[in-house]
Amino acid sequence: RVKMIEPPRLRTPANLEPIISRNPKRQVVKFAWDKVPKATRYHLKVSPSGMFSHMVVDQVVWGTRYSTPGMEEGTYYWVVSSVDAKGQESPESKANRFNLLRHSGEGKVLLEIEKIVQRGGVLEVVGRTEPGSTVIINNEQVFSIGSDGAFRHFMSPVAKPGAYQISITAQNRRGDANTVRKEVVIE
Repeated sequence: RVKMIEPPRLRTPANLEPIISRNPKRQVVKFAWDKVPKATRYHLKVSPSGMFSHMVVDQVVWGTRYSTPGMEEGTYYWVVSSVDAKGQESPESKANRFNLLRHSGEGKVLLEIEKIVQRGGVLEVVGRTEPGSTVIINNEQVFSIGSDGAFRHFMSPVAKPGAYQISITAQNRRGDANTVRKEVVIE
């Protein structure tokens, strides 16, 4: 029996995180993950395909961070595996997806937050954006956006009462974006 080393937990970019830049090709994308006991190095893979059939980064890294510029605008997936001193590689981590987007600089997309309602340990965010826009709330993509831009999203449950920061980002098809941050107190 061989005990396998475990894959690291991915940190940044977070799953579904939008990275918005005026010049995506020059934007430095910073990857970070947790250290794994007994790992001496890590194997980072970044691909525009969820099947990882074409790699834009396929790199052995001796720490828990890696930065790279020169990526085209688009959607990317990334995974990391741990490698121990004997060269045994762990299974790959669960893939995170991020979007590298161009900000046109023409203006901000409409983003109005109508209300944030606490329902037990879950927050419901209700708002409106431009029709056809994408909305991300604390790295969770909002899927229920109406044809008029109205949206409603139930966030993942919170662990304990306290003050929480909510970041809501909307981006339209032209690349214009707007972020609203709200602080809420969970009782």
